[in-house]
Amino acid sequence: MSALAAVMSGACTEDARAIDPFPIRVDLSAGPLTLAMDIGDGPVPAVLDTATPLTVFDPFVAGETVPAPRRRQVTVTLLGLDDVGEPTISRARFPATPILELHPCPDDAMCSVGMEGAAVEFAGIIGADILARSSARFDFPSSELRFFPSTTGDSSQLGDDCHAVVGRAFAGGGTLRVGGTEIFFAGRRPVVGACLDQEDAPDDEERGSDALMMVSTGQGVSVLAAGAYQRYAEAAGAPALADLPEAELRLPSGVAQVRMGRIGTMALVGSLGTGSEDDSEDRGPCRDLYRNRVMSVNACDDPDSGIEDCPCPNQGTFCPAAAAVDLDRSVDIAVLDDGHPLLQALRDELRPEAPELDGILGTQALTSLRLELDYLNDRMVLRCMVADGCQTMPAVRSEAAVPALKACRLQEGALPDGGARMDAGAEMDAGAEDAG
Repeated sequence: MSALAAVMSGACTEDARAIDPFPIRVDLSAGPLTLAMDIGDGPVPAVLDTATPLTVFDPFVAGETVPAPRRRQVTVTLLGLDDVGEPTISRARFPATPILELHPCPDDAMCSVGMEGAAVEFAGIIGADILARSSARFDFPSSELRFFPSTTGDSSQLGDDCHAVVGRAFAGGGTLRVGGTEIFFAGRRPVVGACLDQEDAPDDEERGSDALMMVSTGQGVSVLAAGAYQRYAEAAGAPALADLPEAELRLPSGVAQVRMGRIGTMALVGSLGTGSEDDSEDRGPCRDLYRNRVMSVNACDDPDSGIEDCPCPNQGTFCPAAAAVDLDRSVDIAVLDDGHPLLQALRDELRPEAPELDGILGTQALTSLRLELDYLNDRMVLRCMVADGCQTMPAVRSEAAVPALKACRLQEGALPDGGARMDAGAEMDAGAEDAG
């Protein structure tokens, strides 16, 4: 296993926690989600990464020998930003947390992550072993993080409240050897299907390129495997891979050579998970996205819709459709070689539970969203929090639900453009207390 794979592995224990009822303000200005962590020796800059199952503390001191990796049990305190933007406010404490002390990068210097020239230095990584003790909500437009015991409501109720629910959201797991000891870590990597298409692609056609993405708040720019980009470029008429400009991307394991490109539009798509012969896993994200667009307006029963080939089996005019979020704007990507150790390690871990991983979805693609990772119920819950360039598409479970879905579209469409924030907190919280 590579050094990066070691950093991105871990386990969780259900220990006590003390969480302030106020949101934790975080910094997203440079891309990666950053705050500060304290394990007893004072605050250090940290990256919070949903794709890293294990919490890491880097004990390296400049001018000294890099210490060997080891496991420790400590109390981890998360510190959010104060009024002047400094991470000084203690908001969450997690006692008896097993962390990995490790200098993850190959350099004899402080580690950093992000694009070369604008990378963020860190001395710690907050992983899913901490996040998974609660339901973790990331409000990207307001740069806030909150913890709840779990997400309130079942998937049908959340859909009725205009949320897109992606089930079977976590995958992976395995073992890690640290200091001669083998450690088991659970599968908590958040993965979601994506449909990639050109800008201003028509909604009334089944089109696009399928991909499987892992959500990482520890990266700003999204990463796409070279093979996945080439499929997208052929389908959407995008520039060839060889024509893209070269750049350097800093990963916790070191510098990676990438090419910088752009996806015209991206939609995140869930899965019905019905277990039937019509299971959405057999269709792919782009067909599921098209089915949602058609079913949510009952277009197959409307002779004026222009839909001639209804996307339902057995010539039916209605069938369930998985949830989706249409980002409806371009997404910058760093194209990484298919053989890079990061992609290979992640693919090896996710097989055979998940299809071949195509990339990593960074925070810059999520700036319009509120994302809640509900580890207890194995799902992620998404909703657009700005009106411009984002549409929430709840699952279509029955024809009776279509009027409610229309109301959801009107609610988002009635908001002014220009990034106006949606006030959609009350119905999701439903009175739920924070995780303290």
